[in-house]
Amino acid sequence: MTVEFTVRNTGKEVFLLPASRNDLEVLRAGNRDQRRLVVSLEYVHKESGKRMRACAGLAVGSESVAGSMISILPGATVSTHGVAVPDIQPWLPLREPYIPESGAAEVSVVGEIQFLEDTRVYLKSRSVAASARGIEVLWERPDDVR
Repeated sequence: MTVEFTVRNTGKEVFLLPASRNDLEVLRAGNRDQRRLVVSLEYVHKESGKRMRACAGLAVGSESVAGSMISILPGATVSTHGVAVPDIQPWLPLREPYIPESGAAEVSVVGEIQFLEDTRVYLKSRSVAASARGIEVLWERPDDVR
């Protein structure tokens, strides 16, 4: 599924949005202000209440790597798109993958900025935002997983 999403800076300062796919260069030890942007679709199966996430975009950025982040001024927006790919363990919180036969699922877009340590890939903090819920899709399990 192709996903289009908009990031809006609702703060009062310039926000730096990760915009590089070169994680080997950006996430090197010693780079300053390392960040990761993860955009996902989150499905909630209406019958079972189970959740599944599908990654729709991943970008990295660092103050130390020119061109790896986009500056978003207060009140400004940036639009982009991605392709949603289901995670390995689909319907959480069960340990065994649970994929229902069919049914309605509510979908929302979840954006997460992860702030990493400058010396190693270690999550210091994160900020999560989700779109308004209410979008509903009909889920049907593919034949190859039955």
